Amino acid sequence: LHLAADGSYDSRGYSALIGKVVLAEARTKLVLHTEVLHRSETGTTSDGLITSISTRMEVEGLRRLMRWVQAQGLQIGSVTTDRSRALGAALREMEPQIGAIPHYYDGWHLAKWLGNELRKVSKLDGCDEIGAWIEKLKTHLWNAIEYAADSNTDVRAIFNTCLMHVKDVHEWPLVNIFIILLATWFSASQTISGRPDGSLHSLQSRTTGGFAKGFLCCRE
Repeated sequence: LHLAADGSYDSRGYSALIGKVVLAEARTKLVLHTEVLHRSETGTTSDGLITSISTRMEVEGLRRLMRWVQAQGLQIGSVTTDRSRALGAALREMEPQIGAIPHYYDGWHLAKWLGNELRKVSKLDGCDEIGAWIEKLKTHLWNAIEYAADSNTDVRAIFNTCLMHVKDVHEWPLVNIFIILLATWFSASQTISGRPDGSLHSLQSRTTGGFAKGFLCCRE
C-alpha cells in the first residue's frame, strides 16, 4: 500500500485541543483509518509547557496509524506526509517495529517550502534577481513532479533543468544533460545559497522521484 497521512485540528498551533490524523491509500483515495487525539495524550516538554501541540498530535497520530496498519498485516510501500521532519523522525524511530519505509513529501508542501526558501535567499546581497523567478520555479517544480511521475523519472533530473532555462538554454543533447546539470547545480548551489549546506543544495541532494503524481520522496 502507498499511504498518505495528514492531520487536522479544532484550532491551529498552540491552542489546538482536539486533533485527528487520517490515513488514506494514495492511489485509490480510500480512507483506511482515523485516529482522534486530545492534546493531553501527547505529553509536555521538560519545563511543563505544551509546545507545537498540533505537530505533537500529528506525530502521535501517525505512530498509532502505523501500529494499526501493522496489526492488520498490511504491507506498506511508502508513506506520504506534509513536509514535517518530526514525522520523518517518527517513522525512523519505528523502523524496528515496522521496518524502513520510503517517506514522501506531498508536492504542495514542498512547492510552498521552495518558495519560502527562495524568498529568504533573494534577500541576500546580490541575490535580489531570484525574486522574479520564484513563481516560475514553483511552477517548474510542479511540472517536474508530474512529468517524473508519468515517466518514472527522477524528479531531480527534471527540476534541475531550471538551471539551464534561466540561462536561456532550452535545448541540449540528452546524453550530456546529467553531466551539464551536475556541474551547473554544484556551481549554483554555492552561489545562490552562499554556503555548501544551503537551502537549494539541500533540496537537490535529498529529493528523488515519488511513486505517484504530486509526490516527492525525501529520505532525511
